[in-house]
Amino acid sequence: MAITRDSDYPAAPAQLLQSFNGCADGHAVTDVLEAAGNLLMASIGHYAALKKMNEKETMEMARSVCHSVFAGVERNWRREVRPTDIEVKAN
Repeated sequence: MAITRDSDYPAAPAQLLQSFNGCADGHAVTDVLEAAGNLLMASIGHYAALKKMNEKETMEMARSVCHSVFAGVERNWRREVRPTDIEVKAN
């Protein structure tokens, strides 16, 4: 599946998503969701360790990230392809 992005969305995260999309191709959706969830959890943990965050700060950040995920799913549910969208190519 081709991935497109808004012109104002950064290229680097879009390229990572496209790479993950390529790895996930052909796998069951439930396996992709589990892998993506684990990637998200690991990323939160690595970021928290890098920033030397305590448990409370880490959980607050995780809640914020989860809220952003929910908001993004809700926003993308109604999103239509735009002529200004840019196709993402994985490096």
